[in-house]
Amino acid sequence: MSLNLKNIYSSLPNTERGQPVKLGGDPKGKNFVYASGSSIIIRDIENPFITDVYNEHAKKTFVAKYSPSGFYIASGDASGKVRIWDTQTKEHILKFELQCFAGEIRDICWTGDSKRIIAVGSGKGTFAKAFMWDSGSNVGTIDKHEKDILAVDCRLERPYRAATGGLDFSVNFYTGVPYKFEKKHKIHTRFVNDIRFSPDGSLFATVGSDKGIHLFEGESGNLKSSFPVEHAGGVYGVSWSADGKNFMTCSGDKTVKIWDVETQKSISTHTMGNDTEDQQVGCLWQGNHLLSVSLNGKINYVDRNNNDKPLRVIHGHNKAITSVVYDNNEKNFYTGSFDAVLTKWNETDGSNDCFVGSGHTNQIQSMFIQNGNLVTGSMDGTVRVTPLATREYSAQFKCEKDVTGVVVGTKNNSLIVATSLDGISVIQSGIEVSKQVTKTTTSYEPTCVSLSADEKHIAVGGKDKNVHIYSIEGNAIKEVKTFPHEQALTCLQYSPDGKHLASCAKGEIFVWDLEKGEKCLYSNGWGSYHQAEVRAVRWAPDSSHLATCSNDESIRIWDINSRNKIVLTGAHKAGTYDVVWISENVIASVGADSNLKTWDVKF
Repeated sequence: MSLNLKNIYSSLPNTERGQPVKLGGDPKGKNFVYASGSSIIIRDIENPFITDVYNEHAKKTFVAKYSPSGFYIASGDASGKVRIWDTQTKEHILKFELQCFAGEIRDICWTGDSKRIIAVGSGKGTFAKAFMWDSGSNVGTIDKHEKDILAVDCRLERPYRAATGGLDFSVNFYTGVPYKFEKKHKIHTRFVNDIRFSPDGSLFATVGSDKGIHLFEGESGNLKSSFPVEHAGGVYGVSWSADGKNFMTCSGDKTVKIWDVETQKSISTHTMGNDTEDQQVGCLWQGNHLLSVSLNGKINYVDRNNNDKPLRVIHGHNKAITSVVYDNNEKNFYTGSFDAVLTKWNETDGSNDCFVGSGHTNQIQSMFIQNGNLVTGSMDGTVRVTPLATREYSAQFKCEKDVTGVVVGTKNNSLIVATSLDGISVIQSGIEVSKQVTKTTTSYEPTCVSLSADEKHIAVGGKDKNVHIYSIEGNAIKEVKTFPHEQALTCLQYSPDGKHLASCAKGEIFVWDLEKGEKCLYSNGWGSYHQAEVRAVRWAPDSSHLATCSNDESIRIWDINSRNKIVLTGAHKAGTYDVVWISENVIASVGADSNLKTWDVKF
């Protein structure tokens, strides 16, 4: 019995308002790399569904850069650590780790021989470290900055040079190696967000929050020219074409511009949207592909023949995914996140899309598909019914308090039951959600809900450590029995054949025989239990197997007949939050790492 990873539907880059995002490209032009949560994501630039995830950082990551040889990646995190790891093996073997300084690593560069690294960021008096990649030995001093450094780049050709920029508005230039300070430019009047040398090292460009773009001599570090101010907002990223004749910039004005180095003029402007979330905070020119990152994390493929629309947009999540559901008819996943983002994913090719309009404003707790609609419940106190054909938010039902769970009828295609912190709402009106609602106030706080296979009963878990069983007729519910638990309930679900109910709290799992009205299995009976709160329990279509997931990062598959089990640790770093059966032998899971994953189940 085993669980084997099938596919990863990747998370988006970390973003912060007012902060540049660093993208890295491999020297062969095949992949690009970025930071997401505490992970590093590698994606194929032609087919971004082909992806790999590096999970070995303990803290939030900010940057990852390929060595010029392509054999290694150096990545940095919030604790000030840089890890250098192998790109040629599936295991990504760690080659070296160095504590550079006490603060965030914001940017990294390599020398052309792939032997030396400069890491910069925020620290207590120390904002940079230049070192040998395999020993940590110093290779000079990157100093003379008064505040955090946001950007660094190295000239790949000898004689080696480096340039840095940051919160003190300075552009510093260093000769090397060993690196030593040569000169300082105060030409920017606000933060220097990005610095990049041209491919041949003859020039380097700087961009800043002052909307400025400046060009310097690569060997001497002297100012060559200042470009006209054309961006209407701060400039967050710059990246060169392979021939060094052009570079691209991205800005908070929601545009990407392509510039001609010889004429010092922009030759095209590409608008990525009209909303605040469409601010462009990072970019990469990789071969024929021009990528930019929006403030909401979306990755845009710039269309050089269209100024008004990207060629392609990669959607997804960069906050924890809290819920997932699968559409068997269309072969699509739908995921909802901590920051109320909903995303549609195609199972086969990984293509995805977003929802439009004014939607939820807080964490999405649960979701189901009913009669061509996506029914979602959120901690913003609403239940929404959204047509999947348009993915445009429409009807909503407002609860008085946070929605903790939602379940829908499949026989009665207008039945929706929602639990909130103060009661249970039965909705019998499909899209016209607001018209036929019955609210039952409870003496306990409901935390989760499930609907029986015959749709005649609902089970509601509570903080009072009880499972409450209600009969349901139309909009009326009546409590008929309770099952005592040992802890406050976190999740529960009826089996498809209607014979059992599984209920969970913290690390424990109970299975109830509904005919006998008694507990028939307990997770200790399997000789195992989760080490933290169980976030979701899902019955397989055969009603003989259970999938559970937990804040302990694991997924477990339980066989209620043989008492065998499958334990997969580390499914999602920092917590696995939901799981769903795709078939009798495939499950999908989501979690705190913002990734959607599918797994082959072998019994």
